[in-house]
Amino acid sequence: MKIVPRTKKIAKSPEDIARIRALRDKYKNRPTPKELLASGEYTAPMPLGVYLRIKQLMHQLKEARAEAKLSLADLAQRTAIDRGYLSKLENMQQENTTLETVTRIADALGLEICLLPVTNARKSRARRSGTHP
Repeated sequence: MKIVPRTKKIAKSPEDIARIRALRDKYKNRPTPKELLASGEYTAPMPLGVYLRIKQLMHQLKEARAEAKLSLADLAQRTAIDRGYLSKLENMQQENTTLETVTRIADALGLEICLLPVTNARKSRARRSGTHP
């Protein structure tokens, strides 16, 4: 017996179809990231180093929650932040959060977030050599 996977076609409203067509027309010429950035409709991706530091911080907060034997529901109650949102933060599936949110999580765990300014070595080298952007 042969099993054939079936895919359901998602019904789209006329407004959805018009919106999709407009987007396709708008990006038909495949603008470069530089052009998108200049248009204001695009933000540059987060540098990998920043992403990894944030990921490490969220991992430390997740470990602290586990050490405190708190469930996500417990943490949600303490922070007044949705449990699903907390889960996405802990697993780096939610990319847009604020320092206030991270601080609320840390406070609920009895921790403090400490930010320190550090020299960006790459920019510092560029300034010394006179090649900064």
